[in-house]
This record gives sequence, structure tokens and C-alpha cells, in this order.
Amino acid sequence: MAAGKADEALAGFEAVVASIPPDRLPSVPQAWLPLLQLQVAAQARLPAEKRDWSRIDALLERLQQAPEVSASQMALLRADVRVLKGEFDAAAAVLDKAGAADARNPQVAAARGSLALRRGGPAAARDILAALPADVGADPAVLSIDAQVAAAEGRDAAVAAFARIEGRARELPDEPAARLLSQLAGLTLGFGDREAAERLWTEVAARQPDDTQSRSALFELALDSGDLARAEAAATALGKVAGDASPQGRVARAAVAITAVRKALLTRQEPGGPMPELSAAERQRLDEARNLLVEAENGRAGWSRVQTLYAEVEGLKGDVTAAIDRLQRAVSLGATNPAVVRQLVSLLYATNRIDEARRALAALGPESPGLERLSAEVEMRSGKFDQAVALAEKTVAADSTNADELLWFGQLLERSGKRDKAMEIVERAVEAAPHRPETWLTLFSLQLAAGRRRAAEQTLDRSADKLADPQRGLTLAQGNEMLGRLDDAERSYREAAAASPTDIAMQRSLAEFLLRAGRLRPARDVLDGIFAASAA
Repeated sequence: MAAGKADEALAGFEAVVASIPPDRLPSVPQAWLPLLQLQVAAQARLPAEKRDWSRIDALLERLQQAPEVSASQMALLRADVRVLKGEFDAAAAVLDKAGAADARNPQVAAARGSLALRRGGPAAARDILAALPADVGADPAVLSIDAQVAAAEGRDAAVAAFARIEGRARELPDEPAARLLSQLAGLTLGFGDREAAERLWTEVAARQPDDTQSRSALFELALDSGDLARAEAAATALGKVAGDASPQGRVARAAVAITAVRKALLTRQEPGGPMPELSAAERQRLDEARNLLVEAENGRAGWSRVQTLYAEVEGLKGDVTAAIDRLQRAVSLGATNPAVVRQLVSLLYATNRIDEARRALAALGPESPGLERLSAEVEMRSGKFDQAVALAEKTVAADSTNADELLWFGQLLERSGKRDKAMEIVERAVEAAPHRPETWLTLFSLQLAAGRRRAAEQTLDRSADKLADPQRGLTLAQGNEMLGRLDDAERSYREAAAASPTDIAMQRSLAEFLLRAGRLRPARDVLDGIFAASAA
């Protein structure tokens, strides 16, 4: 909930509670429970030094004296507040006492497991869950914590645990089963198993035909797959449940239209070239998507998803400033998806708005999963080379064999002036992916820039033994050109072009080299061949 809406809700519940006689308040949990939750959330949004818990403590004291509120319920309320105050030991003491007094209460058991996971990690939480009676361990609330603990134990442990919990979920009534299966789907997706997540959400949708959350999740999966037919079918299914005129239905249709335009542009884009211009039909489709978003926003103000889609429309139209503005609104409305923050920071970084990029990263923390590399780039652009390298070192494992991240790390080290270390890292990228020409060329370029010509020549020779044509010829051509061996470079360019006679990009590479080398007549012959092939 956005901060403004939460404040309105808090004021509304405070007015309701004020109208209830004090002696009757404990018997109206539908009033005091949301009030307590909103008051706690309001304090949690404030800096620690500005928090005032006095009203919350006073409300808890009133409830403590009421027979309508059980001891276990009171313990759960007090523990929640103590956790938000940062008093974890005190919260654990409250819950342990409640667990000893009411060992068969699944809500207390789940709260103890959740706090143990937060304080001591999965092993501590697993000890608590293992000691529970079997019937308590089979309660949906405890199974939910069981799933969170399994996810924290790592992929291998989670696979077996998720299968066990999934089996238990199917023994439950439809509503709690659907909640648990939906949670498992989200955790499974976090491990990258999209197929299993789709299977689970499909089962949830079958158990709860009117559930929009599962339909929305299935739509997002279909959209992310890039399969427009699947995405359109999923949008239609969501519209049938939520209503075509609902914000969810309109957002789904807008997202499909935006994705279709993006895919069409990428299909027309030449490798390494700029994004092509929008056609009139594509502009019209984006305008239609934008109208759907306006209607969705009118029906559900404060939904960050609407803002991220607005940003996509503006980005496709080439209005980077407007796209940034929409992404900033999305973050201010509570969007914490790292992909959204990454997109925002990337655009701010590209437009040299470095201070804003750093503030956006701070919203999630500079070491949030998936954002470390971007944080390092922002620090590098700010001239904070040591901080950038330190962040990069946390991102790239010491024993990493991921060529992409090793190349990135090596190039960042080079930009920070640590060329020797950069060459060591890129050598590891070569070992990890000897079939990729960019690993060889990056190492070659670093060695040449360091004045190590003999080492660079040896790297080029090594690449010839590992690469297949036509990439082998193109790599040798580029390397020989950088070494100033123009005749050798031309021969390699021609061999690469001959190996791929229908590859226009390869023919263009040959022509561009000939022009750079001042060999105009041969360049004209190659260009004539390209024009003839294009006209055929």
C-alpha cells in the first residue's frame, strides 16, 4: 500500500476505534487488529530515531487486560511489535513462553519458526519445526514456514521439501491448499523453475476458478516467455475472471500490445544496430496501450505495475526522460522488483544522472540481489574506483567460471586502472569459454594496450586453434588489423566472408576494413556485391 493511502486508512480506523466504547473494543477485532497493523506499519516507515511506539504499547496494554484476547494471540501481537522494534531476543522469549504454554497452537509454532529463521537461519528454524507434533506440523501456517525454511536451505534441499509440502497441501481444503500451492509456485520460480511454477499456479486456478492472483501470475509467466499467443490466451483468461474492464484486464491487454511492438522492433533491428523507427501501426498500438493504462490507473490508483508499463511505452517511443519519471513513480509506489530498479538505474546511468541512480539503488540497498553489478558501475562512473572494485569482487565468485561476469569484471578492472589484475581475470574468461571470440579479443586488446605485443600475438595464435569458422577468421582479421598487419588482416577478412557468403554483416565487415585501410577499389567491389545481393 502506498504511504498516502496507508495514512488515510490509519486515520479512518483511528476514527472508528475512537467511536467504540473502551470496554467493548477488545470484542471488535475487526477494528483494533487492522488499526494495530497500520500503526505498526506507520512507525516502521519512519527512521529509527523518529519512531514513537507509545500509542501501540498503550493499545496492547488495553488488549492485555481483556478476556476476549487469548494469551497466545496476545503473545503473537507483542512478538510482532518487538521484532519491528528490533528486540529479537525479547520477541523470541515471548514466543517460546507461549509455545510452552500452548504447544499445539499452529500460529505460535509458525511464528517461532519464522523468527528462528530470521535470527539463526534455516538450521535453527528446522530444529523448531522438527520438534512439533505431527498434526501441528501439517497445519497450513506451519507448512508455509516449512516452505520458507526449505527455500533458505538451498535448491537441492528445497526440491525434496517442496515435493513433500506439495503432497501435504493436496490433503487440505481448496482455499488453504491454493494459498500454499501459490506460495510454492513463487518460491519455485525464485529458483528458476518456470515449468513447475506454471504447473502449480495452474492447479491453484483450477481449485479456485475465481482467483485473480493465480491468473495474473500465469499471465506474467506467459508474457515473460515471449510467446505472444500464450500471453494473449492468458490475458483473455485473466479478463474472464477479473473482468475485461477491470484494472487487471486492461493492464494485461496493454502489456501484450507493448510486448508485441517490442518484439517487432527487435525483429527488424540489425545486430549491433540502433532500434528501428516505430511504424505508424506500432505507434497507434502503443497509443491504444497507453489509453488502457489511463483507464486502469483511474480504477486502481497507486498500482506500480501501471507505471512500469507507462515507462515501457515512453521508452519505445524514445522519450527516456518520461520513462525515468514513470519508473521513479513506480518505485515511490512501492515497486521493489529488482528488474524495475535495475531498469531505472540503467536509464539514470545512461543519462549521467549519477546521484539519482545512487539514490534509487539505496532504496533496495546497494548489495540487493541482481543489483551489485549495476551498483559497481554507478560507483565507477562517480570516480569511486576502489568502491566499484570492492562491489564487483563481491559479485564475482573467486572460483567463477561464468565467462560473461568474468569479462565484465575484467573490463571494470581495466577502467579502474588495474590492468594486470584485469588480464588475469579475462584469462579465466578465455579458459571458461574458449569457443567465444570476444573472450580472446578482450584479452588480446588488454595485452596490446599494456605494451605486451608478443603476448598479444600468442593469444591470437591460440585463438586460431580454438575457434571455428567464420568466427575464427573474423577474430584473426580484427587482431591482425590492430597489430598493423593489414595484408594478413585482409586475407582473414576475406576468408571469413567466403565462409559465410550469404551473411551480409560479414561482407560489410570486409568492406569497412578495406575502407579503413584506404583500399578503395576492392572496397567498392565488395559493396557492389552487397547491393547486388540485397536487390536479388
